[in-house]
Amino acid sequence: MTESVAAALRAELVDHVSKTATGKRFLRRRRYPLFALLAAALAGGGVALATQLGNHLPGSDQVTVVSTPIVIKGEGSKTVELGKPPAGANRIDYQFRCLTAGTFEFPDGASAACTSGYKPAMKYHLMLAPGEHAVRIMVTPARARWQLAIGYVQAVATGWGTNANGETYGVQNSRGVPDLIAVLATNGDVGYAYSKQIFGPFPTSPGQAAHWHPVQRLIPVYQADGVTVIGQYRVG
Repeated sequence: MTESVAAALRAELVDHVSKTATGKRFLRRRRYPLFALLAAALAGGGVALATQLGNHLPGSDQVTVVSTPIVIKGEGSKTVELGKPPAGANRIDYQFRCLTAGTFEFPDGASAACTSGYKPAMKYHLMLAPGEHAVRIMVTPARARWQLAIGYVQAVATGWGTNANGETYGVQNSRGVPDLIAVLATNGDVGYAYSKQIFGPFPTSPGQAAHWHPVQRLIPVYQADGVTVIGQYRVG
């Protein structure tokens, strides 16, 4: 994790714990954005990879393609017109590939950086805003080239599973974070790690939050029962 990302996390934590006096309703409203930020930066690739394993994990999206994807090769910044969304569409799905070195930024601020020797392909999605039918790709430098397959889908989140101990398990989604989050263990197996071990312990005061920094560590990865250990997950 870069120091700039760690600083952003500290700022979010300071804001979170300094407002605890406003009551539980505020905390419920703030909980998912905080956990989402921590999951993206602290938990890292394991959570992200497990989230992208398709419809096989509880809480993941059931995705139905509702329009034929448009495949475009572009150079420089470009607005991609998708046409009127079909009935039921609630998300725009991307499959993006760099063709030359450059930085490619999407409408919500997410970006992909490619070098001459590293041109990754990436999958990404945006929730569909009312009236939205075009996507702007911002590119630096101006002559950088890319390829994009993009189209409308309908995505419906499934429910988390519940084990014999009453613990929820699955992937993080718009409802928040289950007790056991799907991760990719260091041995390559997909299992579940306790969210309280991935994200916690949280600071309890603004002073603690201001000096908070993630610590690299290995935590157990379990089967869905939360008892049977199948590997380890690296946090931080």
